[in-house]
Amino acid sequence: MMTRTYAVLMAMCVRLRVEHPRSAYAALADRHEDLAELGRRARLVLDNSHRAIVSDAAVRLPDAFMYWCELLQRIAPLQTDWESLVGNLTAIATGGATLYADDRDPDWRAVERVMRDSIPFVTVEILKQTALKRSEGIQAYQRFRKYGYAPHRLANDEVKRLNVERIVAQRASFRGPRDPYEYHPWRYRVASKDWLELIDREKKIL
Repeated sequence: MMTRTYAVLMAMCVRLRVEHPRSAYAALADRHEDLAELGRRARLVLDNSHRAIVSDAAVRLPDAFMYWCELLQRIAPLQTDWESLVGNLTAIATGGATLYADDRDPDWRAVERVMRDSIPFVTVEILKQTALKRSEGIQAYQRFRKYGYAPHRLANDEVKRLNVERIVAQRASFRGPRDPYEYHPWRYRVASKDWLELIDREKKIL
């Protein structure tokens, strides 16, 4: 039951991946000013007495927004709830205007970041390896085995999922390990350049 509940919760959330270095900050005895500032910001978010409602009519979705949401749902396995995904991403774009009750433009660059943060790290790495050219892919695999690494079952399972979702497609000319889902950088090719654009943090898609 807890596993199913957690899956439902995660399907209603999007992710934000940030650096959080270890420090002794949490051990400091006097954090009164920080806690007071946190309380002030929390009250600002919760108090909507000063806030105008941002109407749906005022939000113009980018032309390709729904398309990229569909791709994101296929590549990020936890994003199973379509309404939550679209609603959360739109709320991120319009959150600034809603919070400060002004007419600032939606922040679609923030949405792009959260979309990419919602894609599992291992999935991104698999796609990057898959996009290598033949010689680079073979060299990557040789380095992989030279240092004693072995294909991990979870990585193989993810490759299989990407294949089922038609995110990657097996190369007809491939000759390598017999297991059709064993890790190999050049076994598959990326089915569409759009998948590479989706994981590319420098690429503007909205």
